[in-house]
Amino acid sequence: RRWDGLLHSEVPTDYDDVISRDVDRSLHRFEEEDDRRQGTKAQRRRCSRAWQARRDSLRRVLRSVVGSSGGEVHYYQGLHDVASVLLVVVMDPNLVCGMLERVCFDFLRDCCQSDFAALIPILDLVFTMVTKVDPKLGAALKASGVNAAVTLPWIITWFAHDVRNTAAVERLFDACLAGHPSLPLYL
Repeated sequence: RRWDGLLHSEVPTDYDDVISRDVDRSLHRFEEEDDRRQGTKAQRRRCSRAWQARRDSLRRVLRSVVGSSGGEVHYYQGLHDVASVLLVVVMDPNLVCGMLERVCFDFLRDCCQSDFAALIPILDLVFTMVTKVDPKLGAALKASGVNAAVTLPWIITWFAHDVRNTAAVERLFDACLAGHPSLPLYL
């Protein structure tokens, strides 16, 4: 497994500052769910320290995958949402490094480019599919003037940024990982 040493080879990236800011805002909804299950203040403090350690792991995972990619994986705001779900479910940063690397190369390749230019025409397909399935809704979307880019956050985060139900997000990730890279367009 070529990713075994990734966490030990953090490479500085042009994205370190934005990664740190995004990670600082990450995992809080999972932490809040966990916090509600804790009884005493001491348990909640221990829980808080554990979540901060997970944020540190998340930061290292992102820096490792982006920094070790040789410029093939560019960080984008939202990649931390994908990595967060993987880290919460798998809990092993070394495994998450390998998983995130594969996700970036095999499923989110268009998202991990230096910009989203290749993604915009793909997003237009969402409205085309909506119109095929529900012509009335498709017409309403067209009449509203809303741009297909409104779907961007859903596609680039596999819905992890907006869906608050952890079990639902985990099921969406199961589907995305088991399906074709274009599956999020159909969800």
